[in-house]
Amino acid sequence: MLVIVPLIWWLTAYPPQPYGVSTTDAELSHSFAQTPQLEQIRARGYIRVATLISPTIYIPDKTHPQGLEYDLVTRFAAYLGLSVHFIVAKNIDDAYAMVATNQADFAAAGLVVSLAREAQFRYGPSYLSVRRQLIYRQGVEKPKSLQDIGDAPLAVEQGSNSQNWLTEQSNKGLLDVPFDHITDSTPQKSGQGKTDYAIRIRLEDSGINTLEALENGTVDYAVVLSHEAMLGQKMSNKIRVATDLGPPVSFAWAFSRLADKSLYDAAVDFFTEIRRNNELKNLIDRHYTQFEQLDQKLAQQFVDDVDQRISPYLSAFKAAGKKYA
Repeated sequence: MLVIVPLIWWLTAYPPQPYGVSTTDAELSHSFAQTPQLEQIRARGYIRVATLISPTIYIPDKTHPQGLEYDLVTRFAAYLGLSVHFIVAKNIDDAYAMVATNQADFAAAGLVVSLAREAQFRYGPSYLSVRRQLIYRQGVEKPKSLQDIGDAPLAVEQGSNSQNWLTEQSNKGLLDVPFDHITDSTPQKSGQGKTDYAIRIRLEDSGINTLEALENGTVDYAVVLSHEAMLGQKMSNKIRVATDLGPPVSFAWAFSRLADKSLYDAAVDFFTEIRRNNELKNLIDRHYTQFEQLDQKLAQQFVDDVDQRISPYLSAFKAAGKKYA
């Protein structure tokens, strides 16, 4: 199986813990005008960070949590002399919503810098570049472009930059075919009898679920980021990369534009420091470059290790799933 059972419970059954109360934009702006965000955080004693559970982002564990975002955030907190409360979001949209409503101070969840969200969120320094890729299931013909998939469903993570990119490309007329969410409708025939295919989108709650939809045959095609495609290929021999889509994209933390820049400026200084002393490069090498060298057998050992780390949480996840079903 591509997806580890404990991870599934985290992604589908375990509700995020509420930190703070949602307030209006005007109230938030007034609050930060009265007391800078970083000063409020110091008074609280800890940073609230919205994140997602994924082998490449954050893996909770009682004794040894891991993930690139975990390492970056905990180092940032130590840099400020604070502790961290990680808040697990249901999906990317939920992570952004937590920041927008001041339930989290910022989001660190493998987020791609998005022009569509820049009016509401301020992105910190970019710390990793990846590629957007079209992937497909073994057994179907390799597509050379999105146009080659016809009207077949295409899995995309909900709220992701890939979903926004597809929408933008369609709105700009840069796709030869229209774009819509998946429906049960039959493609229409044009006047010449040719089928007018539409790209039909199947939204998934996470990158892991997107890969699982491809692995189990729910869909034959998906759009993911290159690190997710790499993970999928390490865990399953059914996933193949077809082609890159668009230019490279960059990861960054997301801060609310309603807040002052005190916390944001501290993050800028932090990333400047870890770039200068090569700590950022070393972290990326540890979490990504070394993982690229794994063969399928070693990758399975990695999965088993993650399984063992998270298994103590499983009974709690099951109870939460029953409670909130």
